[in-house]
Amino acid sequence: MKYFLIPAFASAILLASCGGQSKTADNSQTELPQPDIQCMWYIENVVINDTLFARPSDVDPERNQSFTFADGSFGVNTNCNTLGGEYVLKGDSISFTNIMTTEMACDNEQVERLVMRILPEVRTVDCVNDSTIRLNTDSTAYILLKKAPFAQKCREPNEAE
Repeated sequence: MKYFLIPAFASAILLASCGGQSKTADNSQTELPQPDIQCMWYIENVVINDTLFARPSDVDPERNQSFTFADGSFGVNTNCNTLGGEYVLKGDSISFTNIMTTEMACDNEQVERLVMRILPEVRTVDCVNDSTIRLNTDSTAYILLKKAPFAQKCREPNEAE
């Protein structure tokens, strides 16, 4: 019996730490803090479905492709072009607007083509753990991001602006 409670307890802590809403004893809803995504994230995987996906490490293992989020704007660096625009994060809901991209011709643009295809359809952001987030669509498509492991620190959720 104890072994079944440990995963349930761990799941509850993870969900509470990543945002959303919870119900109090009087059944009213309270806002939990939304995930703070403001920093650099390396692109781990861009998935449309089981057969159509791209892993930047397979395309160019020497170069990290990334998303950077800062104060309502975002930037994406791929092995060729850059993308950018604005985002709105409310709870676990996220939307991307005013998306712009450079248009250089390169040998392998698979990652950026899939990112451009998925980004307008992204609806939610999930904290997988302290160093991983997933941008989800209403379909099977998603973008998996890992926090960049270098000196630039991401803001803490309660850190003053």
